[in-house]
Amino acid sequence: LLDGEPDSDLNAVWREYTRLAFPSEPTSAALTWSEEDILSLEWPPVINQVGEYAGLLRESAARIAQFTGASPERARWAVNAVATRSFDLADVGRVLVPFADMFNDRPTAPATWAARHARNPDYPFTAWTLSADSEHCEMRAMWPAEAGEEVTICYGEGSTAEVLAVHGYVPPRNEANFLTIFETHEELVEGVQKIAGCEHPMEPRRELLQTATNDEAPLAIRDGGMP
Repeated sequence: LLDGEPDSDLNAVWREYTRLAFPSEPTSAALTWSEEDILSLEWPPVINQVGEYAGLLRESAARIAQFTGASPERARWAVNAVATRSFDLADVGRVLVPFADMFNDRPTAPATWAARHARNPDYPFTAWTLSADSEHCEMRAMWPAEAGEEVTICYGEGSTAEVLAVHGYVPPRNEANFLTIFETHEELVEGVQKIAGCEHPMEPRRELLQTATNDEAPLAIRDGGMP
């Protein structure tokens, strides 16, 4: 990503792909917004999330520039490319796969995925998988699409703040969005105890919450009510 122009000596298809996938300027909100821009979001949880992610990306870019000798601008471009175009492929790690990264996002709530997986045990966890011979990356539509309808996938980011920080846009609708209500399981248990007037020991409930597979889910609410 750091050597030369990304579309030199490529045919027209590759030139068009690189033009769309790797613009000359970073597109991630976290990399392009100033501190003033981030503060203008006003909602503290969003400000904190975007700010922390921005700091992480800028730190990564600074390390890359120092290690490679690339200019700070080129290093930020490379970090933006990896942050916005790569994804985790099981048994391989973080990958950049040309054209597989061109699908647009459709955030999906964990409950939606769980319901589909319950009906079909083969329902994929992600739209991308490694082929049986470990030679290819395979993409799979995660829901039916009519002829001529755009096929979208779920990128994996949950909240609208995460999508904004990583990809620089706000989804028009996000069923995976959530609002954090409690910071810890202790706060949740204490809140329930006060509201319900519980007099019995609450420690077993706290332990149950902490050992759950998705232990952070009860700390937030999503569209449609409590999970």
